[in-house]
Amino acid sequence: MHFDLTDLRLFAAVVEEGSITAGASRAGISLPSASARVKGMEDALGAALLERHRRGVRPTPAGVALCDELIHPAASPDSPVASGEREGTAKRRR
Repeated sequence: MHFDLTDLRLFAAVVEEGSITAGASRAGISLPSASARVKGMEDALGAALLERHRRGVRPTPAGVALCDELIHPAASPDSPVASGEREGTAKRRR
């Protein structure tokens, strides 16, 4: 599964702000669009990323794992960063 940069920035903003409304505002996305993007991410993963409460949101264990991957992408052995597959970082073959 792949998420675009807008999805990832939005998710990070929502977690940091503790609110979909505030995260959407910070990311420059309308609330309905932000809510749909987060729901789409959850559907693609097959897991809830956020616990929704009356006064905001908190990341679930899956949400925490996604945040950790955003902060430390090379920590995952399957990460393109760890394997050198990201554009401009692959080793040249001789």
